[in-house]
Amino acid sequence: MKNCFKFNKFNVFLIIYFCGILFFASSCTTLKPKSTPESINFIPPSYSTGVTSNNSSHDVAWWQSFQSDELNSLISTTLSNNLSIDQAWARLKQSKELAAKRGAAIYPNLEINLNVSEQDPLPLVYDSNNWSSGIASNYELDLWGRINAIKSSAKLDAVTAKQAAETLMVTLSAEVALKWNEVIAKRLELAVLQEQILSNKTMLELIELRFNNSLASALDVFQQKQIVESSQALMPILERQEKLALLELSTLLGSTKLPEINTQNIVKLSPLPKLGLPIDLISNRPDIKAAESSLKASDWLVAAARADQLPAIRISSKLSSTGESSSELFDNWITTFLGGLTMPFFDSGQRKAEKNRSIALSEERLGFYKETILRAFQEVETSITLEETQKKYIDSLEEQLEAAENSYNEAISRYQNGALEYTTVLLQLNSFHQLQRSMIQAKEKEIAYRIALHRALGGKWVEKLIKGD
Repeated sequence: MKNCFKFNKFNVFLIIYFCGILFFASSCTTLKPKSTPESINFIPPSYSTGVTSNNSSHDVAWWQSFQSDELNSLISTTLSNNLSIDQAWARLKQSKELAAKRGAAIYPNLEINLNVSEQDPLPLVYDSNNWSSGIASNYELDLWGRINAIKSSAKLDAVTAKQAAETLMVTLSAEVALKWNEVIAKRLELAVLQEQILSNKTMLELIELRFNNSLASALDVFQQKQIVESSQALMPILERQEKLALLELSTLLGSTKLPEINTQNIVKLSPLPKLGLPIDLISNRPDIKAAESSLKASDWLVAAARADQLPAIRISSKLSSTGESSSELFDNWITTFLGGLTMPFFDSGQRKAEKNRSIALSEERLGFYKETILRAFQEVETSITLEETQKKYIDSLEEQLEAAENSYNEAISRYQNGALEYTTVLLQLNSFHQLQRSMIQAKEKEIAYRIALHRALGGKWVEKLIKGD
């Protein structure tokens, strides 16, 4: 086989030189997305209430402020074993690999092939063998930055996936603390209710004794029996709520085994944490950072869609050799070098529609970014307001509880002396029992509001935790 093109070092030099010039030119004129507009002008300079300072204290894991080794262990286990977090990390790996895949298009690809064929058409005819090998390369000059834009968008998608995983960690840490707090509160309610049932049964025995001595009516006995039964009816409800909270907690921990909760009292709250400034939310909340990364990724997609409307230059080259035997394989070389310019002419508006769709997507994500910031600010303000008003409510409950206990003791004394109807005693007893349970529920909510505040503030503790692992 004769050479169609004689292969020598000079030809190779020309090819490499020409490719280098075009590769350099591809980085000179690229389309880039517009800068992300400042969309935080609506954030006030400070919060309307609470402790505001220029320095926030959100670099340390927030649950450590509760000073509970048990809670620390539960959250640590959750962040290590939770199945939702495992899924989030898997999504992050997918995003990273997709970014690597799309970024690879900016470099030439190279393929090597080796073929052997044998022909035996007729008897008594010599066999015909054919050996061939070659190296082929294809490359698209990224003159307008289309490939780079796609790569940049994919990288930002990976960043978004990482920040989504961080958001999930913040959410799960708060949910674990809430369920832990709920279990403790329900057990306290059960303990108080058991004391109330015991007290009600003792009172029933006294009333029955008075009834046998003609000092109380049958109505008094029936009313007290109703009080005992109504108190006992609350037991399975509270037990159910405790069991459900434990089941949810075990799921968060990534286990089917119910966790052991040994804490017996609701934790005492420390003073409100330093809130920092509202503008700090943008750097402290991973969901806001995820929304920003997603917005930037969509802006790069707009740049890619615009570049796709412009001409494209594609280059292909091939170096091949053929022979009738393996010894002749590298004797005959053929080099092929092709360059082509492709310009969109008529595509029924597909590229324009894709550009407009990308712009609309960017506008949507800009709106979501703004809304995420707005909701973050509102969540902080709401949590502060709820906790401050809850503290006032608890102070009022404490005074009511003290007054109700005194009223009940006074009513019992008067009833035993025959100076008061038992109906009044029942009213005071019901009020006292309800206030006891209301106090536990109020303290549970106060803790829940503090947890919600920490969740709303976010913090850089997630990034430090990931780096530590």
